[in-house]
Amino acid sequence: MLPPSILASMILSPCFVSISRYPISLLRPSLLPPTPVTPRSVRTNMSAEYTTDELDQNEARRLHEKLAAARPTAASSSSFPSLPSVHLDEGVHKYVLIRAVEPATADGAADRDRTFVVSKRGAAYHRDVAEPFVDRLLEGGWAEVRITGGGRIHLDAVGRKVKVYGFSYGFGKGNHRWATKVIGEDERFEGFDISWSDEGY
Repeated sequence: MLPPSILASMILSPCFVSISRYPISLLRPSLLPPTPVTPRSVRTNMSAEYTTDELDQNEARRLHEKLAAARPTAASSSSFPSLPSVHLDEGVHKYVLIRAVEPATADGAADRDRTFVVSKRGAAYHRDVAEPFVDRLLEGGWAEVRITGGGRIHLDAVGRKVKVYGFSYGFGKGNHRWATKVIGEDERFEGFDISWSDEGY
């Protein structure tokens, strides 16, 4: 035991630092469990099987650039069939909203701006939903094709329900309210409970 006079001089000395001022985590870090690191691919919504990565982002930009550079081709009224505005696969899948102007026709039919709601079973990324349909439009002579956003759609044909929600990393969040309007105008979904939400992925 040190004499009181020595203890007092140590406390008053500027070189003395009391360890009581520091938390135990700084003094003995080995006593604490390591902080888990959550990878980018893991999200709170565990039902989301895929997310995004640098390649996906680059491919989404490439698709936007492809559409910006595309030039419409002339088409006759018989060169393309009537194309439904809604293309949905049963279950929970990624979806995209695509807008385009109908091909100019030889018979002078007026061009019309259309919105397509497209989901695809097994699509790892939203670009996997968008690109095949975009190519189909471009080959058919559609003009001003653009992807305006995306998310997920749950189509329950047995329960007669459709839910639109979530967002797309590559194309941004779709206008889900507008997507439900387009779906509701399709006679194949007459009588379905069609809803939307901005939550989830």
